[in-house]
Amino acid sequence: MNALDNPVGTSGKNQSPVPSLAYAHRLNQDWVIATSLHGDGGLGMDYKNGRSGIGIIDEESQEALNVHFAAAYQASPSLSVGGALVVQHLMTSVDLSFGNMVSGSGDEGNTAVSFILSGMYDLNERTYIGVNYKHKVDHSDKAVDLDLSNGGKASVDVGVNWPSRLDLGISHKLTEKVTLKAMTGVEFWSDFSDVLDANDIYTLGGAAEYQHNGWIYQAGLRYDSAMFDTDNMVPELAIAENWSFGLGAEKARSNGHRIGLAYEYRNLGTHDVTYSIGDIPYFDGRMDEQRIHVLSLSYAY
Repeated sequence: MNALDNPVGTSGKNQSPVPSLAYAHRLNQDWVIATSLHGDGGLGMDYKNGRSGIGIIDEESQEALNVHFAAAYQASPSLSVGGALVVQHLMTSVDLSFGNMVSGSGDEGNTAVSFILSGMYDLNERTYIGVNYKHKVDHSDKAVDLDLSNGGKASVDVGVNWPSRLDLGISHKLTEKVTLKAMTGVEFWSDFSDVLDANDIYTLGGAAEYQHNGWIYQAGLRYDSAMFDTDNMVPELAIAENWSFGLGAEKARSNGHRIGLAYEYRNLGTHDVTYSIGDIPYFDGRMDEQRIHVLSLSYAY
């Protein structure tokens, strides 16, 4: 419902390829260097009737492409440490229209630098633990300049930040064929409390791996706590408690190369949302059927 108590509605969908390419080289017994190019994530939606059922924003997307320059060191028989320089390029595009009167579109790119630190420790021959810290990436104070069909100009604020994240995981080889894994982590969204009223996101996950006849099968579950309280949730970022489920299989070929296929389903739930100007709400409603499907194909040699 909008501020005049008129019912409004909209829907949106999008599909996007996510590239990933990595190369690693062992310098000696202790050192490995690597580089990678991959899509780090993003948001994108093609709206049927705008963000909140009143048009204006027809389509918008933000996609991050990362280049990593990494090195790892075998500090002892049980301990490995590593780090990476991260160069992230954020690509943003916006299309909007005001009925049949005027329309406009624009694109903007921004590059920022961050880093990753990680470590892995073998508790015994069957069990190891790992820790990974990914520092935040700052793309705040950015805007897309739009060329309008009536010859005018407009600007849309698209500033965004990727939060710091800390993960801790454990892997235990139960038998020669079965391995169990668990992880927990936190994304520090509260670092941006001056511009975004968001909560830190806490994650719990578990997975099982089974090996048979040259195949490796995996299945896992993950839970994420709410990024926003209900009164702070808006349609374009309605992220409350959510969960995901994944399945994957990998086959080792006779030449040692590996080919893999995986599927992930993420359920973002059904949440109340609102827009407001200061303390005055002018739109409230409910988000239904928020789903993400991820299908991936990999080849390693």
